[in-house]
Order: sequence, then C-alpha cells, then structure tokens
Amino acid sequence: IKKNPATYEWFANEWVNLVAYDSKQNAYYLFRDGGFKPYELLDYSVSKIANVEEFIQTSHDNLPITELIN
Repeated sequence: IKKNPATYEWFANEWVNLVAYDSKQNAYYLFRDGGFKPYELLDYSVSKIANVEEFIQTSHDNLPITELIN
C-alpha cells in the first residue's frame, strides 16, 4: 500500500480504514501505525458484494466492512 504515496496517506492519516481478512485464521487485521494489527469486529455480519464500484456509488454513508466476492 506504500507504492502510491498519495493513496498511502489515506490509510496513514486514518481517513480510510483498511481491514484485511485471513481466511485460514478466520481473523481480521486493521492497518494502523504502519502495520496490520488484530481487529475484533463489533458486528459480525459482514455483507458480501460482487461489484465494488456499484456498491460505492450507491452508498451515502460510511462503508461497512464488506467482503468482495468474484
């Protein structure tokens, strides 16, 4: 995520939260302070979407943690 400094700034300044999911460990990790830290979901219902562009364009609030499926 550091490849593009302008995009990295979004995560470093916490303007955008980045969460990664490890399916082998069934665990979530939140990017903070330059690395990924274990993260406990407050709401365990993670919605699944196939089209991220449509999801973003039709959302008017903060985006929830969402799994992108093929």
